Amino acid sequence: MYLLLILLSSLRMEVEPPNLFPYRGIYIYPFAAVKFQEYLPYIRNSEINCVIVDFKSAEGYVTYDSNVPLAKQMGAELPIIKLENLIRICKEEGLRLVGRVVVFQDPIMAKYANGKYSIKGQDKKIWVDGHGLHWVDPCNNEVQKYIISIATDLAKRGVDEIQFDYIRFPSSTGDFKPYIVRCKSKRDVIANFLSEAYKVLKPYGIQISGDVYGCVLWIPTLQQEGQSLEAMSPFLDVICPMLYPSHFASSHSSNPRERDYNLIYGSVKRGVNLAGECKFVPYIQGFDYKTQGGFGPEYIANQIRAVQNSPAWGYIIWHAASKYESLWALMNSDKMMAGRKKPTTLEGKIMEVLEGEVKLFLSSQGGDVEFEELENGIVKVKLLDGCLRSPLEYQFYLKWVEARIKEKFQEVKEVKGI
Repeated sequence: MYLLLILLSSLRMEVEPPNLFPYRGIYIYPFAAVKFQEYLPYIRNSEINCVIVDFKSAEGYVTYDSNVPLAKQMGAELPIIKLENLIRICKEEGLRLVGRVVVFQDPIMAKYANGKYSIKGQDKKIWVDGHGLHWVDPCNNEVQKYIISIATDLAKRGVDEIQFDYIRFPSSTGDFKPYIVRCKSKRDVIANFLSEAYKVLKPYGIQISGDVYGCVLWIPTLQQEGQSLEAMSPFLDVICPMLYPSHFASSHSSNPRERDYNLIYGSVKRGVNLAGECKFVPYIQGFDYKTQGGFGPEYIANQIRAVQNSPAWGYIIWHAASKYESLWALMNSDKMMAGRKKPTTLEGKIMEVLEGEVKLFLSSQGGDVEFEELENGIVKVKLLDGCLRSPLEYQFYLKWVEARIKEKFQEVKEVKGI
Protein backbone atom coordinates (compact mmCIF):
# COMPACT_ATOMS: atom_id res chain seq x y z
CA MET A 1 0.00 0.00 0.00
CA TYR A 2 1.45 3.36 -1.00
CA LEU A 3 1.04 7.05 -0.50
CA LEU A 4 1.67 9.05 -3.67
CA LEU A 5 2.87 12.54 -2.90
CA ILE A 6 2.44 14.62 -6.08
CA LEU A 7 4.53 17.79 -6.22
CA LEU A 8 4.35 20.75 -8.54
CA SER A 9 8.10 20.37 -9.02
CA SER A 10 9.25 17.60 -11.35
CA LEU A 11 12.89 17.64 -10.23
CA ARG A 12 14.53 14.29 -9.56
CA MET A 13 16.46 13.41 -6.45
CA GLU A 14 19.92 12.52 -7.71
CA VAL A 15 21.44 11.62 -4.37
CA GLU A 16 19.69 9.57 -1.71
CA PRO A 17 19.16 11.78 1.36
CA PRO A 18 20.94 10.73 4.56
CA ASN A 19 18.98 8.75 7.12
CA LEU A 20 18.39 11.49 9.67
CA PHE A 21 16.84 11.26 13.12
CA PRO A 22 13.36 12.62 13.82
CA TYR A 23 15.00 14.63 16.64
CA ARG A 24 18.18 16.65 16.26
CA GLY A 25 17.51 19.38 18.76
CA ILE A 26 18.90 22.15 20.89
CA TYR A 27 17.52 23.76 24.03
CA ILE A 28 16.83 27.51 23.84
CA TYR A 29 16.26 29.29 27.13
CA PRO A 30 13.60 32.05 27.19
CA PHE A 31 15.83 35.12 26.90
CA ALA A 32 17.69 33.47 24.04
CA ALA A 33 14.38 32.63 22.35
CA VAL A 34 13.61 36.37 22.30
CA LYS A 35 16.64 36.68 19.99
CA PHE A 36 15.82 33.53 18.07
CA GLN A 37 16.53 35.18 14.70
CA GLU A 38 20.20 35.30 15.70
CA TYR A 39 20.31 31.50 15.87
CA LEU A 40 18.77 30.92 12.46
CA PRO A 41 21.92 31.34 10.31
CA TYR A 42 23.66 28.69 12.43
CA ILE A 43 20.66 26.35 12.48
CA ARG A 44 20.26 26.62 8.70
CA ASN A 45 23.85 25.52 8.27
CA SER A 46 23.45 22.50 10.53
CA GLU A 47 21.41 19.33 10.85
CA ILE A 48 19.34 20.76 13.73
CA ASN A 49 15.62 20.27 13.04
CA CYS A 50 13.94 21.04 16.37
CA VAL A 51 14.21 23.54 19.20
CA ILE A 52 13.09 23.13 22.80
CA VAL A 53 11.92 26.39 24.38
CA ASP A 54 10.83 27.12 27.97
CA PHE A 55 7.22 28.26 28.11
CA LYS A 56 7.06 27.52 31.84
CA SER A 57 10.48 27.82 33.42
CA ALA A 58 12.09 26.28 36.49
CA GLU A 59 11.67 29.66 38.18
CA GLY A 60 7.90 29.37 37.75
CA TYR A 61 7.57 31.98 35.03
CA VAL A 62 5.14 31.54 32.13
CA THR A 63 7.19 33.13 29.39
CA TYR A 64 4.47 33.99 26.88
CA ASP A 65 1.08 35.76 26.96
CA SER A 66 -1.01 32.82 28.10
CA ASN A 67 -4.75 32.25 28.33
CA VAL A 68 -4.40 30.72 31.81
CA PRO A 69 -6.10 32.97 34.42
CA LEU A 70 -4.23 31.54 37.41
CA ALA A 71 -0.87 32.36 35.84
CA LYS A 72 -1.94 35.99 35.62
CA GLN A 73 -3.40 36.02 39.14
CA MET A 74 -0.17 34.70 40.66
CA GLY A 75 1.99 37.16 38.74
CA ALA A 76 3.71 34.23 37.06
CA GLU A 77 3.47 35.66 33.56
CA LEU A 78 6.66 37.12 32.11
CA PRO A 79 5.54 37.34 28.45
CA ILE A 80 8.91 37.93 26.80
CA ILE A 81 8.30 35.41 23.99
CA LYS A 82 5.87 36.29 21.22
CA LEU A 83 4.42 32.82 20.82
CA GLU A 84 2.69 33.25 17.46
CA ASN A 85 5.80 34.81 15.94
CA LEU A 86 8.00 31.98 17.16
CA ILE A 87 5.56 29.36 15.85
CA ARG A 88 5.46 31.11 12.47
CA ILE A 89 9.25 31.28 12.19
CA CYS A 90 9.66 27.62 13.12
CA LYS A 91 7.10 26.57 10.51
CA GLU A 92 8.79 28.69 7.85
CA GLU A 93 12.16 27.17 8.73
CA GLY A 94 10.86 23.60 8.92
CA LEU A 95 11.74 23.36 12.62
CA ARG A 96 9.84 21.35 15.19
CA LEU A 97 8.88 23.60 18.13
CA VAL A 98 8.88 21.73 21.44
CA GLY A 99 7.41 23.56 24.44
CA ARG A 100 9.23 22.73 27.66
CA VAL A 101 6.95 22.94 30.68
CA VAL A 102 8.59 22.61 34.10
CA VAL A 103 6.13 20.81 36.35
CA PHE A 104 6.69 20.58 40.09
CA GLN A 105 9.59 22.96 40.76
CA ASP A 106 7.79 26.29 40.87
CA PRO A 107 8.84 28.98 43.39
CA ILE A 108 6.10 31.39 42.31
CA MET A 109 3.20 29.02 42.79
CA ALA A 110 4.74 27.53 45.94
CA LYS A 111 4.83 30.93 47.68
CA TYR A 112 1.44 32.10 46.37
CA ALA A 113 -1.59 32.32 48.71
CA ASN A 114 0.38 31.62 51.87
CA GLY A 115 1.85 28.47 50.38
CA LYS A 116 -1.43 26.61 49.82
CA TYR A 117 0.09 24.80 46.81
CA SER A 118 3.56 24.15 48.23
CA ILE A 119 5.27 21.11 49.65
CA LYS A 120 5.38 21.57 53.43
CA GLY A 121 8.25 20.87 55.76
CA GLN A 122 7.96 19.00 59.04
CA ASP A 123 7.25 22.39 60.66
CA LYS A 124 4.18 22.81 58.35
CA LYS A 125 5.83 25.82 56.68
CA ILE A 126 6.71 26.25 53.00
CA TRP A 127 9.48 23.75 52.33
CA VAL A 128 12.79 24.73 50.72
CA ASP A 129 15.06 22.13 49.13
CA GLY A 130 18.78 21.71 49.67
CA HIS A 131 19.56 24.33 47.04
CA GLY A 132 17.15 26.96 48.37
CA LEU A 133 14.42 26.23 45.81
CA HIS A 134 10.66 25.86 46.31
CA TRP A 135 8.43 23.08 45.00
CA VAL A 136 4.69 22.70 44.60
CA ASP A 137 2.97 19.61 45.96
CA PRO A 138 2.64 16.92 43.25
CA CYS A 139 -0.24 15.38 45.25
CA ASN A 140 -2.32 18.56 44.86
CA ASN A 141 -4.92 18.22 42.08
CA GLU A 142 -5.09 21.99 41.58
CA VAL A 143 -1.37 22.07 40.92
CA GLN A 144 -1.71 19.33 38.32
CA LYS A 145 -4.64 21.11 36.63
CA TYR A 146 -2.60 24.33 36.43
CA ILE A 147 0.26 22.57 34.66
CA ILE A 148 -2.07 20.80 32.24
CA SER A 149 -3.93 24.05 31.50
CA ILE A 150 -0.67 25.67 30.35
CA ALA A 151 0.19 22.66 28.20
CA THR A 152 -3.31 22.70 26.70
CA ASP A 153 -3.06 26.40 25.90
CA LEU A 154 0.21 25.77 24.04
CA ALA A 155 -1.26 22.79 22.19
CA LYS A 156 -4.27 24.81 21.04
CA ARG A 157 -2.07 27.60 19.76
CA GLY A 158 0.16 25.46 17.56
CA VAL A 159 3.19 24.21 19.47
CA ASP A 160 4.24 20.86 17.96
CA GLU A 161 5.07 19.05 21.18
CA ILE A 162 4.84 19.44 24.95
CA GLN A 163 7.88 18.35 26.92
CA PHE A 164 7.36 18.03 30.67
CA ASP A 165 10.38 18.45 32.93
CA TYR A 166 10.81 18.10 36.70
CA ILE A 167 8.09 15.45 36.65
CA ARG A 168 9.10 14.28 40.07
CA PHE A 169 9.32 14.87 43.77
CA PRO A 170 12.46 16.65 45.07
CA SER A 171 15.71 14.72 45.37
CA SER A 172 17.80 14.41 48.52
CA THR A 173 20.54 16.83 47.49
CA GLY A 174 22.42 19.66 49.14
CA ASP A 175 21.34 20.66 52.66
CA PHE A 176 18.28 18.42 52.49
CA LYS A 177 15.53 18.52 55.11
CA PRO A 178 12.58 16.09 55.16
CA TYR A 179 9.21 17.18 53.82
CA ILE A 180 5.65 15.98 54.28
CA VAL A 181 4.30 13.62 51.63
CA ARG A 182 0.50 13.69 51.47
CA CYS A 183 0.03 10.70 49.19
CA LYS A 184 0.68 6.99 49.58
CA SER A 185 2.70 6.37 46.43
CA LYS A 186 4.95 8.90 44.73
CA ARG A 187 5.23 6.58 41.75
CA ASP A 188 1.45 6.53 41.28
CA VAL A 189 1.13 10.31 41.65
CA ILE A 190 3.64 10.94 38.86
CA ALA A 191 2.08 8.29 36.60
CA ASN A 192 -1.46 9.56 37.25
CA PHE A 193 -0.43 13.13 36.41
CA LEU A 194 0.99 11.98 33.08
CA SER A 195 -2.07 9.84 32.43
CA GLU A 196 -4.38 12.84 32.88
CA ALA A 197 -2.14 15.09 30.79
CA TYR A 198 -2.05 12.47 28.02
CA LYS A 199 -5.85 12.16 28.05
CA VAL A 200 -6.35 15.93 27.83
CA LEU A 201 -3.63 16.73 25.28
CA LYS A 202 -3.78 13.89 22.75
CA PRO A 203 -7.06 15.06 21.14
CA TYR A 204 -5.09 18.08 19.89
CA GLY A 205 -2.83 15.78 17.87
CA ILE A 206 0.23 16.80 19.83
CA GLN A 207 3.25 14.72 20.86
CA ILE A 208 4.02 14.44 24.58
CA SER A 209 7.54 13.96 25.87
CA GLY A 210 9.06 13.87 29.33
CA ASP A 211 12.51 14.48 30.79
CA VAL A 212 13.77 11.91 33.28
CA TYR A 213 16.94 11.27 35.21
CA GLY A 214 19.44 9.25 33.20
CA CYS A 215 19.75 6.72 36.00
CA VAL A 216 16.10 5.72 35.45
CA LEU A 217 17.41 3.65 32.56
CA TRP A 218 19.47 1.67 35.07
CA ILE A 219 17.34 1.89 38.22
CA PRO A 220 13.80 1.55 36.82
CA THR A 221 12.09 3.18 39.82
CA LEU A 222 13.51 6.07 41.83
CA GLN A 223 11.70 5.88 45.15
CA GLN A 224 12.68 9.35 46.36
CA GLU A 225 11.59 11.12 43.16
CA GLY A 226 8.74 8.81 42.12
CA GLN A 227 10.08 8.42 38.58
CA SER A 228 9.41 4.95 37.16
CA LEU A 229 10.15 4.01 33.57
CA GLU A 230 7.47 1.33 33.61
CA ALA A 231 4.80 3.61 35.09
CA MET A 232 5.59 6.73 33.02
CA SER A 233 6.30 5.15 29.64
CA PRO A 234 2.67 4.45 28.57
CA PHE A 235 1.84 8.15 28.76
CA LEU A 236 4.87 9.55 26.95
CA ASP A 237 5.37 9.45 23.20
CA VAL A 238 9.02 10.29 23.73
CA ILE A 239 11.26 9.79 26.78
CA CYS A 240 14.21 12.18 27.19
CA PRO A 241 16.76 10.83 29.69
CA MET A 242 19.46 13.29 30.75
CA LEU A 243 22.64 11.44 29.80
CA TYR A 244 25.26 14.09 30.50
CA PRO A 245 28.57 12.25 31.05
CA SER A 246 29.51 14.81 33.70
CA HIS A 247 26.58 13.73 35.87
CA PHE A 248 27.54 10.08 36.08
CA ALA A 249 30.18 8.57 38.34
CA SER A 250 33.63 9.34 36.98
CA SER A 251 36.04 6.61 36.04
CA HIS A 252 39.78 6.41 35.57
CA SER A 253 39.51 5.20 32.00
CA SER A 254 42.56 5.86 29.88
CA ASN A 255 40.12 6.80 27.11
CA PRO A 256 37.45 9.16 28.47
CA ARG A 257 35.81 9.40 25.04
CA GLU A 258 35.21 5.66 25.13
CA ARG A 259 33.74 5.98 28.63
CA ASP A 260 31.36 8.76 27.52
CA TYR A 261 30.37 6.86 24.37
CA ASN A 262 29.63 3.65 26.27
CA LEU A 263 27.65 5.52 28.91
CA ILE A 264 25.24 7.00 26.36
CA TYR A 265 25.08 3.99 24.05
CA GLY A 266 24.64 1.52 26.92
CA SER A 267 22.03 3.64 28.68
CA VAL A 268 19.79 3.86 25.61
CA LYS A 269 20.13 0.13 24.94
CA ARG A 270 19.26 -0.59 28.55
CA GLY A 271 16.24 1.74 28.42
CA VAL A 272 14.87 0.06 25.31
CA ASN A 273 15.18 -3.33 26.97
CA LEU A 274 13.32 -2.08 30.05
CA ALA A 275 10.60 -0.16 28.21
CA GLY A 276 10.07 -2.87 25.61
CA GLU A 277 10.15 -0.33 22.78
CA CYS A 278 12.27 2.42 21.35
CA LYS A 279 11.14 5.98 22.02
CA PHE A 280 14.21 7.56 23.59
CA VAL A 281 15.68 10.94 22.69
CA PRO A 282 18.46 11.61 25.20
CA TYR A 283 19.67 15.00 26.30
CA ILE A 284 23.43 15.13 25.73
CA GLN A 285 26.02 17.53 27.07
CA GLY A 286 26.71 20.79 25.28
CA PHE A 287 28.42 22.52 28.21
CA ASP A 288 31.89 22.37 29.74
CA TYR A 289 31.61 20.72 33.14
CA LYS A 290 33.68 17.78 34.32
CA THR A 291 34.45 16.96 30.71
CA GLN A 292 37.28 14.47 30.92
CA GLY A 293 39.63 14.93 28.01
CA GLY A 294 38.48 18.48 27.32
CA PHE A 295 35.36 20.09 25.88
CA GLY A 296 34.85 21.07 22.26
CA PRO A 297 33.34 19.93 18.96
CA GLU A 298 34.78 16.43 19.27
CA TYR A 299 33.25 16.03 22.74
CA ILE A 300 29.78 16.69 21.29
CA ALA A 301 30.48 14.60 18.18
CA ASN A 302 31.42 11.61 20.32
CA GLN A 303 28.05 11.77 22.09
CA ILE A 304 26.17 12.13 18.82
CA ARG A 305 27.96 9.07 17.44
CA ALA A 306 26.88 7.10 20.50
CA VAL A 307 23.27 8.13 19.91
CA GLN A 308 23.52 7.33 16.18
CA ASN A 309 24.71 3.81 16.92
CA SER A 310 22.09 3.20 19.59
CA PRO A 311 18.37 2.56 18.96
CA ALA A 312 17.49 6.15 19.94
CA TRP A 313 15.23 8.48 17.94
CA GLY A 314 17.72 11.31 18.10
CA TYR A 315 19.31 13.72 20.53
CA ILE A 316 18.81 17.10 22.20
CA ILE A 317 21.86 19.15 23.14
CA TRP A 318 21.65 21.07 26.42
CA HIS A 319 23.41 24.27 27.34
CA ALA A 320 21.61 26.21 30.07
CA ALA A 321 22.59 29.56 28.53
CA SER A 322 22.07 28.27 24.96
CA LYS A 323 25.67 28.99 23.89
CA TYR A 324 26.49 26.54 21.12
CA GLU A 325 29.77 27.72 19.61
CA SER A 326 31.28 24.23 19.82
CA LEU A 327 28.17 22.71 18.23
CA TRP A 328 28.22 25.16 15.32
CA ALA A 329 31.92 24.43 14.81
CA LEU A 330 31.07 20.73 14.71
CA MET A 331 28.24 21.22 12.25
CA ASN A 332 30.60 23.11 9.93
CA SER A 333 33.18 20.34 10.07
CA ASP A 334 33.01 18.12 6.98
CA LYS A 335 35.15 15.58 8.77
CA MET A 336 32.70 15.26 11.66
CA MET A 337 29.36 15.60 9.89
CA ALA A 338 30.05 14.59 6.30
CA GLY A 339 26.81 13.95 4.46
CA ARG A 340 24.61 15.08 7.34
CA LYS A 341 23.83 18.68 6.45
CA LYS A 342 20.20 19.71 6.35
CA PRO A 343 18.73 19.06 2.89
CA THR A 344 18.16 22.19 0.86
CA THR A 345 16.11 20.84 -2.06
CA LEU A 346 12.35 20.60 -1.81
CA GLU A 347 12.49 16.85 -2.26
CA GLY A 348 15.09 16.49 0.46
CA LYS A 349 13.06 18.55 2.92
CA ILE A 350 9.90 16.57 2.23
CA MET A 351 11.73 13.28 2.66
CA GLU A 352 13.03 14.59 5.98
CA VAL A 353 9.49 15.36 7.13
CA LEU A 354 8.42 11.86 6.14
CA GLU A 355 11.39 10.28 7.89
CA GLY A 356 10.90 12.46 10.93
CA GLU A 357 7.43 13.57 11.95
CA VAL A 358 5.41 11.03 9.95
CA LYS A 359 7.54 8.08 11.00
CA LEU A 360 7.46 9.28 14.60
CA PHE A 361 3.67 9.54 14.54
CA LEU A 362 3.09 6.17 12.91
CA SER A 363 5.52 4.36 15.18
CA SER A 364 3.80 5.89 18.20
CA GLN A 365 0.63 4.22 16.91
CA GLY A 366 2.28 0.81 16.78
CA GLY A 367 3.29 0.78 13.12
CA ASP A 368 6.12 1.90 10.90
CA VAL A 369 6.85 3.34 7.51
CA GLU A 370 9.34 2.53 4.75
CA PHE A 371 10.56 4.93 2.10
CA GLU A 372 10.62 3.49 -1.39
CA GLU A 373 11.68 6.11 -3.92
CA LEU A 374 11.31 9.61 -5.29
CA GLU A 375 10.78 9.68 -9.04
CA ASN A 376 9.46 12.40 -11.31
CA GLY A 377 8.33 14.44 -8.34
CA ILE A 378 6.46 11.52 -6.74
CA VAL A 379 7.42 10.23 -3.31
CA LYS A 380 6.35 6.67 -2.62
CA VAL A 381 5.92 5.63 0.98
CA LYS A 382 5.02 2.14 2.08
CA LEU A 383 3.04 1.81 5.30
CA LEU A 384 3.74 -1.44 7.08
CA ASP A 385 0.83 -3.61 8.16
CA GLY A 386 1.34 -2.90 11.85
CA CYS A 387 -0.21 0.55 11.57
CA LEU A 388 -3.04 -0.39 9.20
CA ARG A 389 -5.54 -1.91 11.59
CA SER A 390 -8.53 -0.78 9.53
CA PRO A 391 -9.37 1.29 6.43
CA LEU A 392 -10.69 4.00 8.74
CA GLU A 393 -7.38 4.23 10.57
CA TYR A 394 -5.52 4.31 7.26
CA GLN A 395 -7.59 7.28 6.14
CA PHE A 396 -6.87 8.98 9.44
CA TYR A 397 -3.11 8.48 8.95
CA LEU A 398 -3.36 9.70 5.38
CA LYS A 399 -5.16 12.89 6.37
CA TRP A 400 -2.60 13.50 9.11
CA VAL A 401 0.28 13.06 6.66
CA GLU A 402 -1.35 15.40 4.17
CA ALA A 403 -2.00 18.08 6.79
CA ARG A 404 1.55 17.99 8.14
CA ILE A 405 3.22 18.18 4.74
CA LYS A 406 0.91 20.83 3.30
CA GLU A 407 1.43 22.89 6.42
CA LYS A 408 5.17 23.00 5.76
CA PHE A 409 5.30 23.02 1.97
CA GLN A 410 2.94 25.18 -0.06
CA GLU A 411 4.33 23.56 -3.24
CA VAL A 412 2.55 20.30 -2.45
CA LYS A 413 -0.44 19.91 -4.74
CA GLU A 414 -2.02 16.70 -3.54
CA VAL A 415 -1.54 13.63 -1.35
CA LYS A 416 -3.12 10.40 -2.42
CA GLY A 417 -3.35 6.96 -0.83
CA ILE A 418 -3.65 3.82 -2.95
